[in-house]
Amino acid sequence: EKAKWQAGQFATFKIFPRWLQFIMSQMLCSTYIKYASMTTEEALGDLTDDGILKTVLSAFGGDLGESIDEGSFAMQAAVLGHVIEGCYYPTGGPIEFVRGLIPTIRSVNGDVLVKARVDEILVEDGVATGVRLGNGDEIRSKKGVVSDAGMGCTLLNL
Repeated sequence: EKAKWQAGQFATFKIFPRWLQFIMSQMLCSTYIKYASMTTEEALGDLTDDGILKTVLSAFGGDLGESIDEGSFAMQAAVLGHVIEGCYYPTGGPIEFVRGLIPTIRSVNGDVLVKARVDEILVEDGVATGVRLGNGDEIRSKKGVVSDAGMGCTLLNL
């Protein structure tokens, strides 16, 4: 459980410079790092001697396309955790989440652009006020800008 939550922290640290990533990861993600560097077979051997339990805990290894003696325990644990906590798939696929959100965004005079290259988030007095598209067009907003480019790309490139 601890390693699962540390995995999210570990991923978030990628926005920082490498030297700071290293320090923060070592201080705050040691359990995740320990198990992420082990194969499933090594980790299960470290956790239990019960052969049946090992079989149950490694049952989803095939979903990852790896044998337990080669595959990452962190990935195996993530898949198993996803299944145990309840995995769902929306009817119509993940695009249905977007289709459900667009009317809400448009109801407050927002807009959703897809396949629209953004070269820059326009900032005035420390507040995002719009975007400059790859074709040079500027779109302004009075209420804010939402980026779905990922935190690292947004902060470092836009």
